[in-house]
Amino acid sequence: MRRSIYTKFVLALAGALLLATTLGGVIIAQQRLASARAEQAARVGGQVGRIASTIAEASRPEDAQVARRLLSLLLFDPAIICAEIVDRTGAIVGVRAPARLGCRGAAVQETIAAPIPDTGLELRAGVSSGELDQIRREVIWSVALLGALAVVYATLAAYVVFRRVVGAPIANILESIAHFTRTGAHKTITFAAHDELGDVIDAINAMQTRLEQDAAALRDANDFLRQMAMTDALTALPNRAALAARGAQYCSGALPSPTAALLIDVDSFKEINDRLGHAAGDDVLRHTAQRLQDAAGAAVFVARLGGDEFVILLDGHAGRTMCMELTGRIERAFLKPMNASGNMLVVRLSVGMALAGEAETDAETLIAAADEKMYEVKRRAREARANPQVHSESGRAA
Repeated sequence: MRRSIYTKFVLALAGALLLATTLGGVIIAQQRLASARAEQAARVGGQVGRIASTIAEASRPEDAQVARRLLSLLLFDPAIICAEIVDRTGAIVGVRAPARLGCRGAAVQETIAAPIPDTGLELRAGVSSGELDQIRREVIWSVALLGALAVVYATLAAYVVFRRVVGAPIANILESIAHFTRTGAHKTITFAAHDELGDVIDAINAMQTRLEQDAAALRDANDFLRQMAMTDALTALPNRAALAARGAQYCSGALPSPTAALLIDVDSFKEINDRLGHAAGDDVLRHTAQRLQDAAGAAVFVARLGGDEFVILLDGHAGRTMCMELTGRIERAFLKPMNASGNMLVVRLSVGMALAGEAETDAETLIAAADEKMYEVKRRAREARANPQVHSESGRAA
């Protein structure tokens, strides 16, 4: 069974107080009993001495009636249960009280004797343990009651203090850790005391702050890596991985299904690479990517498929008119020469356009259809170059 720290602390404190109270009670009881025993011995001894002197002054000890009356005075003391007069050998002279018992037949704990002046006799009184036993019981009960009250009050006071001084900070620590676990945000623990618990709280605050900073740095690094994984390193456009992720968004309904796709290929790109070098080819690709994005607009998805191929996806209600307008803007954007490693080139493109039908069409199908249209545009361009008499479409768009 799980016990709270309060229960454990209270049980430990109660046990310690009980042990301390028990030891203190034993010491107090021994001191009280020793004091009571000394007081009893002094009192009884004084009484026995006085009666012995009185017997010597009043009459001869052999006067049994007078002696017995005087001995009976001792029995008013609750500690004395018998009294007798004996000679030097210890033999009873014949005077004793109570008459039917005598000290030798009574439950005597100890005897106190006093000599009778001017005689060879002594007065002996038998003392019982009843009075000391009663004192012992009273002391034990008093100590037990005071110990119980001390344990109860001290435990309650310690519980209140412990709950305020230790329990409340621990509750704040647990709340802060739970909040950090749920949200990942640090909730500062406030605690003014400069002690070991304050050091623990300072360490937890510092740890959570560091973890929060590390988590933020890790998120930034993950975002950067994710962005790098989704971005073409040369043109800074989305790459095939980004296109696949966008396709997943189409399938999940996070984005409306695409209604049109344009597949774009740079004409004679291999010749540019072979003739002017790869640096010039890279410049052509970078300029092409920038002009395509500018013509399409920042809200339109433009990606590089690889090599010299690019794709544009149009969402929403894009129709043929919108696609033709976009194709026209692209053609006009590439009428201006571009600088490829110091060489001014006018780059031509082949653009294939595909529109979604009445039935819903996924992105891969649209891109495949646009790819076929793009190759058809290339084929027509080759036929036009082979037979200059044939008039080809000026926009090369299908």
